Amino acid sequence: MLYDPVQRHLAIEKLVTRTGSNGQEKKYYRIRPAKWYGGIVTADCVGCGLLCKFCWVSDAVMFHPADVGRFYTPKKIVDDLIALASKCGLDL
Repeated sequence: MLYDPVQRHLAIEKLVTRTGSNGQEKKYYRIRPAKWYGGIVTADCVGCGLLCKFCWVSDAVMFHPADVGRFYTPKKIVDDLIALASKCGLDL
């Protein structure tokens, strides 16, 4: 399957970013702790212009970005990551 990753990214960007009442927002589909580096918290966003065969993102997220996730401001994501890290006793 041949595609133009830049063209794909520009189309997806229109689906997963917007300007809300508090500024720019981006779609995320989960905020979670993970085992990497001895324990971290991470926020998984929606929208990538690549179609890597080895990607761990589910097909629903990769191929249906308009239907997956919710819009959040950067501040909301940071606040949620800090709260989750504190709850899980993590500092990364």
